[in-house]
Amino acid sequence: MKGPVEAAGNSIIIPAGVFPGWQWIQDTPAINCGTGVSTCSVGTNPVQTATVAGSVWVMQVITGNDVDISSITGGSGCTWTRPSASHIYNATKGLALSDAYCIGGNAGATSFTVTMTGNVTSNFFPFFWEFLPPKGSTASLDTSSSSTHAACTSCTTDSMTLTSTDIAMHFFGSGFAPFNDTTWHPAADPWIYDGNGLVALDVTNATGGGAISYTQDSSSPTVNLGIAFKSSAGNYAILPKPFSIVHLTWTSNSNTNCNVSGTCTVTIPSATNGNLFFIWAATTVGKPLLSVTGGGTWTIPAGCQVNLSSNTQTSCAYSTNVPNATTSLSLKCDASSCTLGYEIWELARNDSGTWTLDQIATKSLAAQTNPPGINFCASGCDAPALTSNTEVIFQALSQQGGIVACTYYPQPFSGDQACGYMYSINETGVVLLNTNNSNPPVYITNSNLVSAEAAVTWK
Repeated sequence: MKGPVEAAGNSIIIPAGVFPGWQWIQDTPAINCGTGVSTCSVGTNPVQTATVAGSVWVMQVITGNDVDISSITGGSGCTWTRPSASHIYNATKGLALSDAYCIGGNAGATSFTVTMTGNVTSNFFPFFWEFLPPKGSTASLDTSSSSTHAACTSCTTDSMTLTSTDIAMHFFGSGFAPFNDTTWHPAADPWIYDGNGLVALDVTNATGGGAISYTQDSSSPTVNLGIAFKSSAGNYAILPKPFSIVHLTWTSNSNTNCNVSGTCTVTIPSATNGNLFFIWAATTVGKPLLSVTGGGTWTIPAGCQVNLSSNTQTSCAYSTNVPNATTSLSLKCDASSCTLGYEIWELARNDSGTWTLDQIATKSLAAQTNPPGINFCASGCDAPALTSNTEVIFQALSQQGGIVACTYYPQPFSGDQACGYMYSINETGVVLLNTNNSNPPVYITNSNLVSAEAAVTWK
């Protein structure tokens, strides 16, 4: 590797994880502002984390009647602007979408107030998104779009033509949590579903332009706003990313917790030998995961086991040799009876490398509302520095007050909350792929309580 940035004709090549491209910072969870009102504060309940300097802010609003954004206040350093396609209403659906953006705002903003052109009669839901352009660059609007569609389960978004290497997003108006908990990834890579829409980082017109296909779990008309931002870094290509998510099987409304006195058998999609299988487990008895059987050799490291209390324990397990076509795994906790929640990840390597465990760590935190995750550096951090330029970072948090969102780690989203879901809303597991970004997630929680965390990284 010659360095973090290499000339390549009229493009620059940014090796994944060395020189960060576009970064997803945060997306506030849904808050219903009520009816008969025209204003709403975003970032107060639940709170958002403070903005970072030089980022792109996007405010998107769902309403049940045809009212539009009139003004947005809060923050400083930039002016809220409306893109050309910034409002659409579907009378049949009874749903309107509106958006605005602000580029280069100052750091430290924690709340905004949205005012609409009239009182909202139903479904007043504003969302705040934040993205950071590639290091050393500045952002600008590339394009925007809007469309309505008839009822569908296999659907398409509106079409956008991208002129650079962008952050692109499609905001839906089909209703909230339009995707089933088990179909948590409703569109093909590189699109990420984070609850309020689809987002793709570092995409060109070839990889992220045009109409995007996605699925939703029930047939419903859709309303769609699209928006994309480019940067002064121009057109660049991300080197092939070595890691990708194959599937996630997790505790959700569709896959309930295991209430077991023996083993809990979980059905998984047909496995591929050589992929990494990683499990976060949360139990209610203060005891860790005891065993995983059903295929392959499993390791349950003590280094990822952490207790929040006598009745809440987080632990993990992994295997790289689950046999081809394995379709179930059996999980057992270290107690005669327990309730066990889980996330079972299957990840593939897109290079010729082998899976190597890099770092593993835990920590316990004093009471706070927005606990940070585990960070990595040479000294003074929670864990040693990452030893590879491109890694997979799994993080987990347990806090009794409930977890509603997190920053930097957009995957996964469930219909229950904006981070992962292991057991109730008190335990979450998240993942960041193809990165050496040591910024930990910040978890947005409901209560000022103690928390326990774990992290495991792979290269």
